[in-house]
Formats: sequence, C-alpha cells, structure tokens
Amino acid sequence: MLRSSPWHLRKLTTEHEQWFRNLSDLHALTVSWLKELHPQTDPQESFKLKRVQTPGLGQMLDRLEIFTREQIQPGLEELIEAKTPEELLREIEKIVYSIQSWTLKNILEKTQESELEALANLLERSSFEAGRQSCAKRWKGLPENHLGDLRSILTLSRDSPFAGFPHLDAFLVQRATASELRLELLHCPHQSPFWEVREIADDLCTLQSHWIRGFAYELNSRVLIENELAHDGRRCFQRWSFLYDQSSGVLTDHLYSLL
Repeated sequence: MLRSSPWHLRKLTTEHEQWFRNLSDLHALTVSWLKELHPQTDPQESFKLKRVQTPGLGQMLDRLEIFTREQIQPGLEELIEAKTPEELLREIEKIVYSIQSWTLKNILEKTQESELEALANLLERSSFEAGRQSCAKRWKGLPENHLGDLRSILTLSRDSPFAGFPHLDAFLVQRATASELRLELLHCPHQSPFWEVREIADDLCTLQSHWIRGFAYELNSRVLIENELAHDGRRCFQRWSFLYDQSSGVLTDHLYSLL
C-alpha cells in the first residue's frame, strides 16, 4: 500500500541537495578569494574586514557558517526551520550571490590602481583552482577514456553551480562536435536577477569563467575555453576547443598561463 508523507513534513529531495551543493561551491569561490588575500584569517572573520564590508552581513553569516566548516558536504537538514526547502534555498541563493558580489566589489574598490593587475592575476588563479577542486570532488575516480570528446566534458560540466540548475539550463548549445563547442551562457552575471550581481557583472563573469575553465581543465588539460561578450553587453558566449600544436596538428598538453 502506497503511503504519502504528511503535508506538514518538509521533505528533502535530491534536487534540493543538488541546489544546496551548487550554492556551497559558489560560496567556496568567494572564500577562495579571501583566503588568497588574508591567508591567516578565518573565512568567517574575513567577511567582517572593512575591506569587504557587506550590507546586512550579520544576518547572512549565520546562514553561511555551515558552508565554511572543514567537513564533508554539510546537510540541508541542519538549516531547515520554519521554511520549506525551496524557500530556504532561495534565501541562501540570494545571500550567496549578494555576498560574492559585494566582496569582489569592495576588494576592487579598496585596491590601489597600481596593484589591480596583480590582484586580477591572483583572483583568476584562485577561481581556476576553485573550479578544479570542485570538479575533483564531484567526479573523483572518473574514467578518462571518454574525456576526449567536448560533448562529454560539457555534460559533466552541467553538474556545477554555473550550469543554471534548478532554474534553467545555462548552456545554450549553438554548435556541438567532438572537438568544438559554441555556447551562449544564459545564467551569467550579466543576466542575473540580482542587482548586486549586475552592478559588477563584467568582473564576476571573468572570474566565474576562470572557474569553469578550471573545472574543464580538471577533466581534460587540453581544453581551451574562450569568452566573448555580445555588443549589447548582456549576452556572453563561450567557444570550447582543444589546444593543438600548429606545427604538427596534434593535441598537446598545456597549462594555463595563470598557473
């Protein structure tokens, strides 16, 4: 006999867990920037530094504390109170995006112009490594025999915080072959529903793209990803390919210059 759950019980699903995991990795990107800038400071304390002051920070940190624990992926059960899982996740999503945007904005504003280039290199490297770490955690032990096809790598990349889940599929495929992909990003910062994100969309989009590069690099070190912003300033495109040795016409291993 089939039994249904009582209406008043807040039941978690695998979709909720996936949404939560994506937000956790998105927040880990912000934490990685702060660890680079303040390596001796606890991430929670870093958010309180004047350099990265964020409006409404006090209420946010209580929610975000669970993301910065040194443990295996935390569970949603610890956070559910009087809200449904969807309500809670929407609230956390707004907090994570807001604090990431305000953190980056204030880091840039408080940095002297002469140091901006070095700062950009540091943040790009940190974002790239955060993408690699997320991929290694999600796809540990994955066989490599099918990772020479960019379509397979894109499929694995859909398990990431920048793939749009659960709202939409962020990767609109315009061209897909084994050795070339052409994508429009439907979930990039330029199209965010949050004004804090749109305010610093160019810089956020750059760093999130480095995260995606790191994720793909962990799957196949020959993947090359190029970004392009449309003339309207809102739509972003990516071209994925494999790096070739022009003299021999064969695939070669490579390292990004930021490493």
